[in-house]
Formats: sequence, structure tokens, C-alpha cells
Amino acid sequence: MRRTFIAFGATLVVLAAGGSGLYFALRGGDEADIRMVVDRFVTAVDTGDSAEIVALLCPEEAAGISENDDVAAIDPSDQLAAPITHPREITDVEVVGDIASTRVSRPNQDSFTLYLRRDGEAWKVCADAKPAFHPNTPS
Repeated sequence: MRRTFIAFGATLVVLAAGGSGLYFALRGGDEADIRMVVDRFVTAVDTGDSAEIVALLCPEEAAGISENDDVAAIDPSDQLAAPITHPREITDVEVVGDIASTRVSRPNQDSFTLYLRRDGEAWKVCADAKPAFHPNTPS
């Protein structure tokens, strides 16, 4: 009886470890996903791709921008040369539940923080995530 109980307990430990490992393996992509979204967002800002900017923003912020008459898609025929993107380093990715922050650094420029919020399965750039991420910091 004691051996059965020990074997059962060991099986539960293995299953729990495997389940939590699977959970973290599936969620472990958050940092890579966040880096990809931030890289795409910064590139969109660099190149003036307003459609991509809107696509990468959280719905509340995207609605505000897409309704703004000052933001218009850039016509590729209006560009004299290929858009310029600037080198950047994306560091200090922190994830707390469904919100995240990351630092973006560029040569000869001040670094800045972007905040993100999980929207379904996707991460979106969302400035209103800052107060939730740092509740005691003014927005």
C-alpha cells in the first residue's frame, strides 16, 4: 500500500512538472513576441507606415489614431528613396500577466520605454498599460 502511494505521488509530481513545463514553454515565447512587435512598431514609425502602426496598437489607441485626419497612409510613389530605418536595441523585457514593458535604445538618442498589453493571443503597443505596470508612477 505504501509503495502504491509513493508511486502515485511520484507520478503526480512528474505530471505537475511536465504540465508546468508545457505551460512555461507555451508562454515562454512572450519575450520573443514582444521584441518582434516592438521591432515592427519602431520600423513602422521610422518608415511612416501608419497602417502598420495602427495594426500594432491596442484597439483603444488605434481607434484614436485611425480617426485622426492628420494621419494618412504614405503613398509609396511620393517617396524619393527607400524608407530609412534606424538601428535599435530592445532590452529589459518585463512581463507581468497580460502587460509588459521594454526599453528601446538607439545610438545617439535617449532610450525610451514602450508598454504593451496582450490582446487575445497578440501583444499590442499600449501606452495605457503603463499605470497598470507601474501603479505608483504617474502616467
